[in-house]
Amino acid sequence: MPPYTLSPLDGLVLFLGLAIALYLNLSQRNRAPKPPGPKGYPVIGNMLDMPSSFEWKTFAKWADLYGKLSYLTM
Repeated sequence: MPPYTLSPLDGLVLFLGLAIALYLNLSQRNRAPKPPGPKGYPVIGNMLDMPSSFEWKTFAKWADLYGKLSYLTM
């Protein structure tokens, strides 16, 4: 017996999860482009870029680099 086999319910949940992820990915392609901003990582976005102290210094640097309106994800 294999160490782990998928039950029909596990397969259904996996299929639905992939279908939802694909739908969300395709639906975002037709939207308007976002404002400039620092590149984020998949899933966590810009969480590692966020400062824990002296936030205004980082935000001022981003304003100089990307403009007064910038975009980041959390």
